[in-house]
Amino acid sequence: MEFFNHILKSCLRMLGGNINETNAQRVARSLCLMKKTLNSVDCDISLADKRVNHNLIAAQESVLQIVTDLTDGKAFSFQSGREGYAAFPDFQRDILNGIDYRDFFSWSRGLLKTWEAMYE
Repeated sequence: MEFFNHILKSCLRMLGGNINETNAQRVARSLCLMKKTLNSVDCDISLADKRVNHNLIAAQESVLQIVTDLTDGKAFSFQSGREGYAAFPDFQRDILNGIDYRDFFSWSRGLLKTWEAMYE
């Protein structure tokens, strides 16, 4: 909870002169969504308990546990029939899905024309 309070205070400070009730509510709602997302990830990885105090040994144990889980689960190797994450049902497995490489040339030319006009 302290983590989210700290983030909320930092975000509100960053609003500066633009701080008003509407913007503060927007920041608070975004933090609620972030907290729900983190809780969903905790649920997906079956996080048992949350530690209150942090130290170097606990951090090393956490990293070792993550590495062990990833290597035991063969997370970085292809597994046919592997199920995706339930929290992201519409997430495409192919990172290049929807990208047409044939449009790259016209896209890059458009950017170059825009930048050329800016820097003349």
